[in-house]
Amino acid sequence: MIRRIRIQNFRSLIDVDVQLEPLTVLIGRSGTGKSNFVGAIRFLRDYLLSRGRNDSAGIAPLQGDKGPLSLSVDMWLEKLYQYEVAFKPSPHDPQQLVLVHERLTSGETVLFHQAGGRWILAPSVNPSPTAGGVALGAITGIRDVTVVFNALSRGIGCYDFPGDVFQISRERMPQYPIGSLVQSGNGKTLVETAGFSDMGGNYLSVSGGILDDWTKLKDWTSLTRTMGLINPSVESIDLQSPDRNRIQVGYRAMDRIHLMDVAAESEGFRKYLATLFALYQVPTKQIVIFEHPENSIHPGALETLSNEFKRHVEQGRGQVILTTHSPQLLDHFEPEQIRVVDIDNAQTRIGSLAPEQIEAIREHLLKPGELLTVDPARLAGQLAEVPS
Repeated sequence: MIRRIRIQNFRSLIDVDVQLEPLTVLIGRSGTGKSNFVGAIRFLRDYLLSRGRNDSAGIAPLQGDKGPLSLSVDMWLEKLYQYEVAFKPSPHDPQQLVLVHERLTSGETVLFHQAGGRWILAPSVNPSPTAGGVALGAITGIRDVTVVFNALSRGIGCYDFPGDVFQISRERMPQYPIGSLVQSGNGKTLVETAGFSDMGGNYLSVSGGILDDWTKLKDWTSLTRTMGLINPSVESIDLQSPDRNRIQVGYRAMDRIHLMDVAAESEGFRKYLATLFALYQVPTKQIVIFEHPENSIHPGALETLSNEFKRHVEQGRGQVILTTHSPQLLDHFEPEQIRVVDIDNAQTRIGSLAPEQIEAIREHLLKPGELLTVDPARLAGQLAEVPS
């Protein structure tokens, strides 16, 4: 899991340093930078997966030249790792990035370090990759390097499901190489290498992966049971046989099971099921990030949704990071899990909830959801807003 991440000069994130919990909830007004925070993590993942072939347009800060775009990530993956990487725009093409420096440590041991196009400490493997390009993901033979690369690339899922999720299948095309960029209706889209895609388009292969793994039988049962809490008549969720070209929901009525294509379900039902697929996918992601998972979901279902996030973490399946505007969803989390996102002079600030608000929640003087309504969430030292 990511314990801490520092992001500099990514859109409104001029310099933020955030401590993360196994389950972290980001809250703040629209336009404060929550999506930019998620976007920075997605950018790092996509850059590593695509080996730097992704488009860097739009990543610069809003005001002037503040220096290199840099990310520093502290991760716990059986032991502590720190990965640092920084880029600047190419003088020949501002839309392309040039590596400034890159460093990976395991505990106190530096595994490799490069800056200015040369090795400060080359990785202890022969042959070593040439300095100048991102080394993480280009080094074979050092387990620690492979572990960190997998965690920060294939191990991250960033989800904000569209309204047509589970209605249109966008299965990955095997003729495209891993990490390549293909043209889509909205521009270039990264071809993912494994797991549930960000837009949920490969849901057929993901559902098959869970169903076909007998060690995950309990997970599929749990997934079906959770959907039954949303609609008590749900008896089963299954891949249509023998073609496996659709997901069917079985409803029990009049002592019979009646099948319905998931594509005909409500948007809220489909988005809820997509969230469960992201949590139960095989192999599991180290980090799953959800932007406003409450969208289109009935408020009465949000408690069960929060329980799924908590169960994912408690069972050691991975870290959960989410953003929300829903008081009903926020009510189901602890104040220590909340991170406040604010913006001042076009610069985002992110940090823990003000101590006095944490204390008010502990003393039951304030509900977490009221941080989005009657007493807006504040950072430590930030004064409460006085109504005019």
